[in-house]
Amino acid sequence: MTGLEKYKFNRYIPIPKKFDNGFLISKVGMVIVFGYFALRILKFRDFPIFFIDGLIICITVAYFFNREKIKKQSMYKYEPLKGQLFHDLVFTYDAITIEQTTYPLDYIFEIKFVEHEDFYGALKYKNGNFEGALSQGVYNFLVLKLKSGEEVHCQFQQATRHELRNLRPMLEKYYEAGLINFKHLVDILRIESMNEREILRVELERKRKAYE
Repeated sequence: MTGLEKYKFNRYIPIPKKFDNGFLISKVGMVIVFGYFALRILKFRDFPIFFIDGLIICITVAYFFNREKIKKQSMYKYEPLKGQLFHDLVFTYDAITIEQTTYPLDYIFEIKFVEHEDFYGALKYKNGNFEGALSQGVYNFLVLKLKSGEEVHCQFQQATRHELRNLRPMLEKYYEAGLINFKHLVDILRIESMNEREILRVELERKRKAYE
């Protein structure tokens, strides 16, 4: 932040999802295993092939044990960033810039942070995940409803749990301009104490009267 005049976030653009080959392979493998044992019971009851049976059982058991081990190890790994980050989401007192387009407050009807609780390092999967259990912090969404009727959507990254609090001076300005309601404001700032909420309400009302 430079003199509290502006604050920048990383804008995130996800890459379109590709077909998950790993998921298909695991499902096909399970079908083959169950199919084999079904045939074994129905067709080959009198043909003892215990070695193959034992081998398949060992592989199956090893797969499930390693599966849980990998998931537990992922608790300390970050999920892969499946997209690109651009440092061009800029908030100022009188405008919001997304990429290279600036939206003055006079052009905006409503500002809404649809999702805003994800942050870099947040634990997303309590039981682990194959790709990594720690978040990249990019599941945050900003929506600008313009007076023209157009909606502008932007996904962005938070570096810390409370990074949006750095926007407090701007958010208060947006509130004064009628672009954010009070309930959404305290939700964005994560102000849970009723006492703190009331103090903020009184402070904002005092500022509003001072400008009149």
